[in-house]
Amino acid sequence: MNDRKIFRFLKSMKFGVSILALLALLSLIGTVIPQNNSLSFYESNYTPFMFSLIKSFSLYKMYTAWWFIFMMSILTLNLILCTIARLPGSIRQMNKTMDPLKAVKNSQHQFNREFKSGFNPEEIFRGTGFRKVLTLETDSGTYSYSGKNRLGYLGSFFIHLGILFIIVFFFLGKALGFETFIHGVPGTITGIEGTDYKVEILDYRTDLREDYTVEQFVTKLKVTSEKEDFVKQGEVKVNHPFRLNRLNIYQNGTGYALDFTFSKKGILESETILYQNEAYFSKDGELAVQFYNFYPDFTEVEGRLLSKTPFLSNPVMLYVVYYQGEKVVTNIAKPSETVALGDYSFVIQDPREFTLLQVVSDPMQKGAYLGGIILLAGIFMAFYMIPKELYLFQDKNGKATVCTSSGKNGEMHLNEIKEKFLDLNDGGND
Repeated sequence: MNDRKIFRFLKSMKFGVSILALLALLSLIGTVIPQNNSLSFYESNYTPFMFSLIKSFSLYKMYTAWWFIFMMSILTLNLILCTIARLPGSIRQMNKTMDPLKAVKNSQHQFNREFKSGFNPEEIFRGTGFRKVLTLETDSGTYSYSGKNRLGYLGSFFIHLGILFIIVFFFLGKALGFETFIHGVPGTITGIEGTDYKVEILDYRTDLREDYTVEQFVTKLKVTSEKEDFVKQGEVKVNHPFRLNRLNIYQNGTGYALDFTFSKKGILESETILYQNEAYFSKDGELAVQFYNFYPDFTEVEGRLLSKTPFLSNPVMLYVVYYQGEKVVTNIAKPSETVALGDYSFVIQDPREFTLLQVVSDPMQKGAYLGGIILLAGIFMAFYMIPKELYLFQDKNGKATVCTSSGKNGEMHLNEIKEKFLDLNDGGND
């Protein structure tokens, strides 16, 4: 394969779409597997086989993995070459000199009419949006011609340029920014990883409709920074993030939290807050209690555990006990009830909802927005600024030949001109 063939292959749309589809598929992995956690997190939460894949291919920091950067570079190169390759042709089309003699002779979209006495052919041009009308006098007659929407030729170029900006800045944002999650009940203060900011959860509530379906999740929070002497307070709702410089905090989810007291042989070992889906591990490593589910208004119907309402009328926790790594007990516990597990025991208290927040830092967000604006401009130019040309030749006897040229829907453009011609010059024959 010579250099020219390699160049054509690298700038081909088929190659670019293939790389883009592969990157989109791989990005799903980066969405499913939490990013930028410690390796111990993945080792404890995934099977040994999955952990080996995550570690070997850097799936825990996928957007900075060498193979992902390489593929992004190839896609960027493809888009750059494709964009550059389209530009000269688009500029030539936009700046081309109109040739009325050739157009009238070769056009497939034309019709003939005879002028009504005193008719000014430029009325057709003005009536159909053609502003600057040129004329050419010849021995056989007069040519009038005009063009419009020439910027439409650049539509394809701007579409490719916009896509290039979006892709490059999106993945640069993923590589240079971060995403993390924080959760807690009112009063919880959590530091945002990699920053000096701390988030204090002031309040949380779930707004319900009359039929008990969720209308909105609302978290009231305060962000502070000792380094910047900074304090900002506000609310986070679904589809209404809390914005702070380059940080966006999103309402991601909710669940229940309990005050959890754990003892061994009657001696208090720990007092903590246990969140839904979390597990408490005894200090000797023998026993684990997982908070599996929560039912605020517990009932059992044909063996199914349900909650009649979302209100704390009859709250119970569904828990699972593991002893030396083996599941040994699945049962329910009520607040203030002591649950005995051999030498161990625990008590739960004060069930309440907690909030789960997603914190995203994207330093390249404005670049991606710029790409979106360029893309929309390109789409508008390509679909709504369709280049059109109109030619009218009037011979010495007053007979007119009208022909049109359009980047799209040439026949429709011709019919539009025909109707305008009839409106302005009643009579005549095709």
